[in-house]
Amino acid sequence: MTDSLHEDRIKAILQGMRRAERRRAERRADSSDLLSLIDGAAYGAPEDAQRALAWLAHDGTLAYLSNTDLHNVGETICVAWNGCGSDLATLSQWLREVRLADGRSALQTLRDGDSAALLAAALAAFPG
Repeated sequence: MTDSLHEDRIKAILQGMRRAERRRAERRADSSDLLSLIDGAAYGAPEDAQRALAWLAHDGTLAYLSNTDLHNVGETICVAWNGCGSDLATLSQWLREVRLADGRSALQTLRDGDSAALLAAALAAFPG
């Protein structure tokens, strides 16, 4: 993989993560709870995007994904990360065990090019 392609993929995942964090911050902006606003200020780091890419490359799923899919993956991971209490083991378990309404796993959904459906599942599972 070329360095440029790798950088573009990292950027796409980070953009998705930031999109999720912006949405979370907007929801909390109406809150008078200052601590919840401060708690929601963390953005994904390049290392987080690297881990996501490694997870997707491990079984070949990465080859199926477009930039739009990577944006959705970044957003999905961020939503699920926050919903899983920032616990890697819980996030990994959710990604392994989540089944969409049609019975597909997270990875199968991504391989089918339906990253938006996985994002919708994460938003439904972790609405906060």
